[in-house]
Amino acid sequence: PRFAQFGWRRLRWWAAPPIAALPEVIERELTVDVEAALAALSEGNARNAIIGCWIQLENDAAKVGLQRLIAETPAEYVERVIVTSSVDPAPIKELAALYREARFSRHKMGNHHRARALDALHRVAATLKRKHAVPA
Repeated sequence: PRFAQFGWRRLRWWAAPPIAALPEVIERELTVDVEAALAALSEGNARNAIIGCWIQLENDAAKVGLQRLIAETPAEYVERVIVTSSVDPAPIKELAALYREARFSRHKMGNHHRARALDALHRVAATLKRKHAVPA
C-alpha cells in the first residue's frame, strides 16, 4: 500500500537490464590523400583551410569504412579512428583540436594555426609511410 502508486515497477528495481556485448574492434589500414589535404590547407584563410583539411581526412577515413557517425563529435570520431586504425594518435588529435578551434571558435586564426596543422599533417603522412615501407 505504501508503494502502490509505483505499481509493477517497484517489483523490478533489482533486475538490471542485460549487458549488451561490445562490438568487435576491427583494425583498418587508413590511407590519406596527403596531396588533397595539403591543397586544402593552402587554400583560403587559415580557418577555412583547416576545416577543409579535416574534411578531406574524414573523407579518406570514410573510404576505408571509418565514416563519421551522425551523432559523433569530432573528438569521439578521432578516438574511434585511432582505436580502429594504425595511425599515430598525437598528430591526429592535434588536427582534431585545430579543426574544433577553427569550426567553433570566434577568435581570429592566423598562419601559425595553419603551420601547426601542416606540421601535424606531415607527421601523419610520415607515420603512414613508415607503416607501408617494405622492410629490407
